[in-house]
Amino acid sequence: MDAAKALGLLDDDDIWKTTLQEASAYQMPKQLRECFCLIIIYSNPTDLRALWLEFKSKMSEDFVHQTANSDMSDEEVHLLAETRALMHIETILQERNDNYSLETIGIFVNEEERVTIRNLMQNMSVNISRAIAEETSTNEEIEEYMSELQNNLPSLNSQQRNIYERVINSFERNNNNIFFIDGPGGTGKTFLYNVILAKIRSEGHIALAVASSGIAALLIKKGSTPHSSFILHYYQIQSSHISR
Repeated sequence: MDAAKALGLLDDDDIWKTTLQEASAYQMPKQLRECFCLIIIYSNPTDLRALWLEFKSKMSEDFVHQTANSDMSDEEVHLLAETRALMHIETILQERNDNYSLETIGIFVNEEERVTIRNLMQNMSVNISRAIAEETSTNEEIEEYMSELQNNLPSLNSQQRNIYERVINSFERNNNNIFFIDGPGGTGKTFLYNVILAKIRSEGHIALAVASSGIAALLIKKGSTPHSSFILHYYQIQSSHISR
């Protein structure tokens, strides 16, 4: 290949390197992966694996940050992040054409590497499927949510009902809005949360209820803390003692 390039028989990939370098200066990793896929689909670079190796750290940076506080070594963190980036790249490509795969575009250099990455992908897919299954309501639970909604929806006051309708309308229209609900203790915020959750779950959708403390999570149907739901790790940086 090097000889062919030297003789001018193959185009150089410098233009795609420049493209990715410029994109990495201001684009997020997700957009960089999408740019990489557009290059694959429309430009047919001569050495795709070399492009991946040169820019894989930039393309997987978001996944590194998500896993950085885990108990894994730096090498394991980066391997996992790069694998997740490859999964996303393959997903984007297959949305355009089912014939695309990491094998067909030449990402892997040998069979051992291919098997290692594919095994990691399979394990991650199993974990994701398990998490979805755990949060998916059974038919019995859906009936319970429907009954709960029927009993509690009429009990909402005018302010609660207004908030309920705005949240549900946003959800049904897929508007991806963020709502902040505030009020003094005892004004029915938790009751409202549970009615909203009952509405969404009664239709078979997944709704994660996350509260800042274990006590607060207990008051919400199927509630949990962020550390439990998202496997977040925290470390004590400084301790203080107050003497009485």
